[in-house]
Amino acid sequence: MLYPFLSDGRFDIGFSEIKQIDGINQIRIFAEEPWEGHFDFKMLEFYLPSKKITLKTGYSDAEVKKIIELVSISEDSLFRMARYYQNREAE
Repeated sequence: MLYPFLSDGRFDIGFSEIKQIDGINQIRIFAEEPWEGHFDFKMLEFYLPSKKITLKTGYSDAEVKKIIELVSISEDSLFRMARYYQNREAE
């Protein structure tokens, strides 16, 4: 499940619960926005803290770098929120 993290009217970024991937606690991050001139969306999926990109459609390398930097600044908060949602769903 994805939870809302950030939206500026142009793009939306969501995050998942904490997952154990390659022996590391990680959070899936998903960003999307309308792709101007196309009938599709730009999409980016990666994991924190590894920053491993698993999906990239329409975003330039510079845009990807900017999104990853923006999200990485809030990594601690994202992990706290992910734990909160996981505990809430477990009840």
